Amino acid sequence: TVSVGACSSLPSSIRNAPGINLLLGDDEPQLGIDPTAGAGIDYDIDIRGLGVAETVDETAENARIRNILEGATRLYRLQDKPPPNIALLKRRAASDVSIVERALKSEGYYEGEATITVVSEEAPAATGAPLDGEGDVPQAPATVATAGAEVIGTPVVVVAVRKGPRYALARQLATFTTPIDPALEQTVQDAISSNVGGPAQGRAVVDGEIEVASILGRSGYPYVDKGKRRAEANFDFDTLDVRTPYAPGPLTTYGPVTFEGLETVERKYIESFVTWQRGAPVSRPEIARVQRDLSATRLFDAVSILLPDEPPEGWQESGRFDAPIRIVFEESKHRKATASLNFSTVDGPGGTVTWENRNMFGQNETLQTVLDVSLEEQRARVDYRKPRWVKTRRDLIAALELFREDRDAFESIGATGGLGIEERLRDWLTASIGVAFEVAQTKENDGEKRESYLIGIPASLVYDRTDDLLNPTEGLRITAEATPWIGA
Repeated sequence: TVSVGACSSLPSSIRNAPGINLLLGDDEPQLGIDPTAGAGIDYDIDIRGLGVAETVDETAENARIRNILEGATRLYRLQDKPPPNIALLKRRAASDVSIVERALKSEGYYEGEATITVVSEEAPAATGAPLDGEGDVPQAPATVATAGAEVIGTPVVVVAVRKGPRYALARQLATFTTPIDPALEQTVQDAISSNVGGPAQGRAVVDGEIEVASILGRSGYPYVDKGKRRAEANFDFDTLDVRTPYAPGPLTTYGPVTFEGLETVERKYIESFVTWQRGAPVSRPEIARVQRDLSATRLFDAVSILLPDEPPEGWQESGRFDAPIRIVFEESKHRKATASLNFSTVDGPGGTVTWENRNMFGQNETLQTVLDVSLEEQRARVDYRKPRWVKTRRDLIAALELFREDRDAFESIGATGGLGIEERLRDWLTASIGVAFEVAQTKENDGEKRESYLIGIPASLVYDRTDDLLNPTEGLRITAEATPWIGA
């Protein structure tokens, strides 16, 4: 029986290899040696057995494994913290043997072996040392240094790796302590066996198990519990069979929903976010999506959607559980006021005052007012947005602005505004359309006055494939806007 797995603190290719995380601590015992007593012994590392191979693919595989070992072993990770003597260098090397072998197993090399030796030159004794042909340089052949011997030159740690054959994943199955729907079980078996035929890597085995838990979690089995896998290696055929037991628990459906912590936000508005139907199988991804949508309203400091910690006793009799759902809120402050002063070399001194209410009428209606004044220009603006208007992905938007400008060439006073709708057609595509107006009177230096009356149809389309709305690091965002105007 051979255990397989992978480990999150290492490169993804050896993730969760059993016990490997226990061997990667940076603390190294000093055996009572004063760490301040002189510098450590620098050393070089020579990995053998992972060089150029007969095929290009194997050469690339060797290079990949070499990178894994460089990231996993203490010899590499602590090379900038050399030990004070050869004895501790040997101990560091010895502790890496099991790490190298487990890393090989996690990549499918279940017969892999590693030997690590420390090779250095010892200083000769004060008398009786053989001399070379010139009679003035002691001969000190390369040996494995003994503890306490004075070392000359730089020690070399030789990591000799023998991979052996790479095992193939012949079979990977999920077993269940209680029966589940046959169609669902077939879906699960197809998912967990998707890597069959490929290398028997720990990552591939774990990925299959994670996919099974994900399928069950979104198909009415939120209490699924994975047991300890059993992996059997066939050393005659270089293959691996894996069986993973699961305790799926009861088929769990959505029960009654209760809301806790609502103060100024209306329950009716919150209920519009609940997409599941009572009696439908519980889906943890669906619950997580509703929780994200509620958090995105900015009405709450915290949102928790809670299932019971465990199914009730005796669920085995019916095999089902109608789970009550608790949604717990911690409301945030919905009102905000800001003020700022500024100075411009063109407009002179000025200031801006804003006031915002993100829950005007109890359903996340946002009203924002802005007063921006300077010596030559004054503007007062009001913006309003009502989310989930008629449809869950549609917002009603409105704006009104009054302005006055007193420039050297003219004086103008007027108002602009608009009313429209904004709808998220896809998670990455948003469209808007509306009606806008502008009314203004302009007085020029010569005393001539002009009035303008305009009506426009603003429209926009936003394509957003960035990884984050507020702080994107990659992706593409394109905005197209157009507003045809008519009037005089």
